[in-house]
Amino acid sequence: MLNKERLGLEIKKIRKSKKITQKELSADICSQSEISRIETGDFFPGIDLLYSIATKLTTPLTHFFDILTYEEVELTKEIKSKILGLSYKKEYSDLLIYIEELLNSPFPINGDLEKFILWKKYVAAYYLGRINAETCRIELMLLILNKSIGSDIMLNFHIQNSAANIMAENKKYNDSLVLYQKILDEVPIDIDGVSLKIKVLYNLGKLSYIEKNYSNSLKYTNEGIELSIESSNMSLLGQYYYQKGAVFEALNYDAEQIGSAYSKSLFFFELLKLDVHKKILIQNKGTYIFNS
Repeated sequence: MLNKERLGLEIKKIRKSKKITQKELSADICSQSEISRIETGDFFPGIDLLYSIATKLTTPLTHFFDILTYEEVELTKEIKSKILGLSYKKEYSDLLIYIEELLNSPFPINGDLEKFILWKKYVAAYYLGRINAETCRIELMLLILNKSIGSDIMLNFHIQNSAANIMAENKKYNDSLVLYQKILDEVPIDIDGVSLKIKVLYNLGKLSYIEKNYSNSLKYTNEGIELSIESSNMSLLGQYYYQKGAVFEALNYDAEQIGSAYSKSLFFFELLKLDVHKKILIQNKGTYIFNS
């Protein structure tokens, strides 16, 4: 049975997270009262209207279909959470074993979930040396080209970011730069988009530093710090301030400014309990921190 209440609550939650009013959502597709009735579960939208709502919310249409079958949605969330956890900890062997189990299981793997799983599969295979960088890049770009109505736009941007990272690691800096810039130009400005933009700006700052283009590195780093503070996203502030300190060193800033940047980096590493990062920072830059 179609659960109108659950669908309405999900539409309302996504709309509010993207800071869109009912009036803005309804513009050119229906009346504001219809949006209100949908969100309260009093009215179930037809497929055309639901597609228009999904498009305005930059949310895959399939997400709203899935939300009507709660158990499947919860299992999908569980799968993605486990994959992200293994990926974050760089436990790539365990990740590939888990993915193979999933692909051979009776659980239906298709659409965006399949694309998400294959994205992580190719990246893990690359870092384990089972495929080379070029093969991984090609497979990721083919995933991006595989588009369908209602597909998750943000997923493609995340895959592009992985492809750009791998190209940068293999010194294909120009190709990497083009992809990073494409993401910055096209990513929607919502909560998910801002989070990805923060990552891309950090990667651009790091890439510019590697190329010894320190003025550009400082520019991207400062933009990333400003966006992080503006959006209350602390996830990369420690790394950003570390990068800023490194740029200051390369540009021969005075020791006090360098130490200030590294001290801020230490603060965020401690706050976020990033112990490995903290250890590396103190080992490599402790002189600046404790003598500033």
